Amino acid sequence: MRLSVKHIFPFLLAAFFTACTNSAREGAGILVKMGERELTIGELRANMPQGLSQADSTRIARAYIRSWIDTKLMSEYGAEAIGDMAEIDRLTEQYRNQLIAYEYRRRIIAAETSNAFSPDSLKAFYDANAGMFVARQPLVRGIYIKIPEDASNLKTIKKLYKSNKLDDIDRLEKECLDAAVHYDYFKDRWVEWDQIDSRIPVDLSVNPDGLLRVKKEYETVSDGFVYLLYISDYIPTGRTLPFEAASDQIVQELTFRRQADLDREMRRQLLKEASEKGTVEIFCDLDS
Repeated sequence: MRLSVKHIFPFLLAAFFTACTNSAREGAGILVKMGERELTIGELRANMPQGLSQADSTRIARAYIRSWIDTKLMSEYGAEAIGDMAEIDRLTEQYRNQLIAYEYRRRIIAAETSNAFSPDSLKAFYDANAGMFVARQPLVRGIYIKIPEDASNLKTIKKLYKSNKLDDIDRLEKECLDAAVHYDYFKDRWVEWDQIDSRIPVDLSVNPDGLLRVKKEYETVSDGFVYLLYISDYIPTGRTLPFEAASDQIVQELTFRRQADLDREMRRQLLKEASEKGTVEIFCDLDS
């Protein structure tokens, strides 16, 4: 009995097993057999993305099965045509060794760099290397609101969202909880401009630095919604980032440096131990 691919995925491949009770081969979950090689339903399931529709599952499953067949056929006929497989075997062994070494180093380094950096170490690195951290686009602080055009408290919200008084900010939050679709208060953190620009149904990305120099408030109406934006502060493109805005980049840079140091030390230590045991003998000068 041939198994239709479209019947494999609607219930996480359960239909396959129900449909294949008439033969031992199908009961074992084999989709394709080529000599001693077999493609099983388990392998197909393991290589399928999650959350697909039935139509997408069918399409991707068919593509995977066909790719499996093509690869195996190409490999089989290619081996016969090439004949001498010594070079292929050498490259395969080399690639295998590289994969093992990479995975081993990755695991060791990941374990050693899992601890967070202290705030003092982050600040010290920033103070010594502030010139490394430059704004690639404007960074802004402020308030963003999306609210229905017919909201009963829209006038009140328009009066409050530009105020810096604590009482007005508290009241604004309460008003927005009742009516706004989106309310984002980011006066206490720096946000990259494209995260704000992407929320507004008008392209403001042509010259954002020029816009922010002259305009701190922005209001537009689209599809029944009012968009309100108030910029309380901004950092122009090319300016050195303040410490709080650069902290994520600092962590990335320190992590990279720690990984490089660990990798270098690990390789040095492994070579030292292997040399002492006589596992490796070096007959050339490796020092630069």
